[in-house]
Amino acid sequence: EKTSLGYRRDMSATRQDLKITAEYLLKNAKNEEIILDQETSSVASFDVVESVYATLVAENDAREKNLQIISDDIYTNLVIFFKNK
Repeated sequence: EKTSLGYRRDMSATRQDLKITAEYLLKNAKNEEIILDQETSSVASFDVVESVYATLVAENDAREKNLQIISDDIYTNLVIFFKNK
């Protein structure tokens, strides 16, 4: 999900937020019971410049940053879940 934050005089965006949300669940393999159901999200901003290529690279970098944060969150939540089991 992208949200524009800043605008030029012609109302074109100069900065955007990119939000990524991941929902995940953990099921008991024996009976399919859901034992963990969570959601995590991350937001990263990037500049929108006149160069389409530069803007795409910046957006991809923001996406990669978000995915790394989400991956770390899921890992941490699973470690905490299993440590408390």
